[in-house]
Amino acid sequence: MFRLITLTVFIILSALPVFAQATEPCNLKLPQAPALQRLKLGISFSKAGEILGGPLITSPVTTQAVFFKSGNDYVEPDGSPVTDEQRSEISTNQRRLLLGNVISAGPNPRPAWMRKNLDYMSFEFFQDSLESMTVRYRFETPIWNGLPEFIKNISEKDNLPLTAWQYAPTRPNAWPQASLNCSGFQMVVTGSPDTAYYQVDLKDTKARDELTKVTKQKWLEQKATEAKLKKDFAL
Repeated sequence: MFRLITLTVFIILSALPVFAQATEPCNLKLPQAPALQRLKLGISFSKAGEILGGPLITSPVTTQAVFFKSGNDYVEPDGSPVTDEQRSEISTNQRRLLLGNVISAGPNPRPAWMRKNLDYMSFEFFQDSLESMTVRYRFETPIWNGLPEFIKNISEKDNLPLTAWQYAPTRPNAWPQASLNCSGFQMVVTGSPDTAYYQVDLKDTKARDELTKVTKQKWLEQKATEAKLKKDFAL
């Protein structure tokens, strides 16, 4: 039976890996982003269902956001040094928010044309626009000679600039990862050390920036509501 899952998204920038500098910029716009499972970033919810051949079952995305006071503004933790007071503020300022975005694992059952080695997929919509996708593939035999070969293959087929990819430094027990940061989209590919799994994450950068703005606004509204409750409280 297909199960609905409420996804919690953690907006904590310090958890993101640091990538090596690319040798050339990627100037590709959103329409030039590759399709994943025939879906393109920016299409509507109904269009995605039409392409996938069935209604999409969705669940709301719960975003866990945290900000702290820095000067005259509230900012997200980004790994930079903070004071003890700010560290304490960060630990108490996490809030779970519903922003109106939804996530789907696609139709059930999956259409026959989907690749048999498709292990997992999810599609996130914000304001009726597909803003991010995750697709993971599983290979029974190690057909790929590591992440660089996988990157080279998809770059050639989808006209992506090969020298614009940035590779994350090798870390113990971490899966190899590479990122392509273009003008209109971001693409991250992660591969398992045994080359059995490869995951592709694709995001609309403009939509993601808008979602970040909405996150901060909702967080500020939540804090203002809490402040009023404290002010009005009486035994």
